[in-house]
Formats: sequence, structure tokens, C-alpha cells
Amino acid sequence: PETWARVVARVNRANGGDCITADFLDVDPRQFAGIEMFQASPPCPNFSTAKAHATESPLDIALARQTCRYIRTLKPKFFLLENVWLYRKSESWRLILHCLKQTGYKVGFWRLCAADYGTPQTRHRMIVVARRDGIRPHKPFPTHAKTPDMFCQRWNGWLDAIADLVPFLPDSEFAAWQLARLPKEFTETLLVDSAGYPDGS
Repeated sequence: PETWARVVARVNRANGGDCITADFLDVDPRQFAGIEMFQASPPCPNFSTAKAHATESPLDIALARQTCRYIRTLKPKFFLLENVWLYRKSESWRLILHCLKQTGYKVGFWRLCAADYGTPQTRHRMIVVARRDGIRPHKPFPTHAKTPDMFCQRWNGWLDAIADLVPFLPDSEFAAWQLARLPKEFTETLLVDSAGYPDGS
């Protein structure tokens, strides 16, 4: 089936190709024989601080076991995993980590801030890098910093990320409910349309 994720992935693949959209639990890993890298991004809601009283589910465990099946079957040179930081305390991660070590991988995992690598958001994630070539993974060096120096550029803000789109964006307007919440001294000087507020002229 066509999904937005599939469309975006296809557009962003510089070398062409397509994507398979399927239930991960139903796909036989043997059809991907010969791959060098396998990346897993298990669902994070049950491990997120944003979801109160969340607990690890049978589906989480099933996805972890299927991930292990892929690792043991394919034995790719590299394995990557991304999730929230609390994932490191889960049974799912314990299963995957045990499988990696049992299958001959050197494993490194860290709590990294996306902004330190050029992403315009200060999102922290657990990033796992595992290698099966005998080389121990090292924490990637940051490319950006809140306070830039000779080694790092300044963090990218949200405006940096969409700067090329701004000239083409439609003019924005405050909704009536937003204006109603503003102090009177602001609404008297704002340029607004026919919502019944002063036009600032």
C-alpha cells in the first residue's frame, strides 16, 4: 500500500529504488540476504516519559524477538537502532543486546542530542551502533553545538530548516480565539482582517 512514509523514502533515495510496506512480524528476513546494514526503530510510546504509566507490551517483545531473528539470519556487517533513552531499561533491549553479543557484534550505545548533529530540534535519543567486523563502535563526534567553536557549527533552528520555503508560504493570520487571548494593548496594534478588531491604521 502507498503511504506517506513510502513516498518520502522513495523521493529521498538518491540512487532510486523502492520501499516495501509490510508488517515487520510477517516478513521473512531471508528475502533480504546479503544486506550489509540493518536498522531498527521500534515504536517508542511505551518507553516514553510523555506517556504516563506506560508499560512494555507483548507487541514490543515480539518486535524485539523478530529483530533478533533478522540479526541471526542476516548477520549484517552493521546494525543500528534508535529509540528513546528509557528503552535501554526494557526487556526488549535486553533481548536484542544479548542477541548481538551472542552473534559476534561489538556494541556501542549513547544518549545523543539530535541538535548536536544538525537536526533543528533538541531531541535526545538512544542511538545504537553494532559492528560485526571486530571494530568497536565509537561515539560520533558532534558537528553542531549550542555555543559554536572551531570544531562545531551553531545549532540549526527551525527557521534555518525552512528558510528556503519561507518566501513561498502563505501569509499567516491569528485565529479569533488567539486574538481573544491577547492583551488589549496588542490587539489594538495588530494588523488583522475583518474579525472585528482594530486594523492598526
